[in-house]
Amino acid sequence: MQTEITQTKNSLLQVHGELDSLKELLAVEKMARASAEADLDAAKSKKPDTSEADALREELQTLKTKHQAAVLTAQEESAKATQEYQATKAALEKAESELAQEKAEIAEKAKAAEND
Repeated sequence: MQTEITQTKNSLLQVHGELDSLKELLAVEKMARASAEADLDAAKSKKPDTSEADALREELQTLKTKHQAAVLTAQEESAKATQEYQATKAALEKAESELAQEKAEIAEKAKAAEND
């Protein structure tokens, strides 16, 4: 009977030891969970870093503005070149007309000189 009591006491001490180990493990797990929840809350409430996207938006807007200015400049230069072309074409047509007139006059004078 004494041995049974001793065995029971030893078993009880062993169970108490395991219980203490489990309590410690539970406390560690609770602390880890609380820490993980705190990290999750911090991650949820943190504002996203949009500085790179903001910089890219600003760069895009700058490029759009420069492009628009370049398009306007090109249109103005095109219009100016078209006007210069039209003026040169008109001058050439006038010069060709005058040349044809002079040729006709010279031909008439040459015929008149031959007839004399």
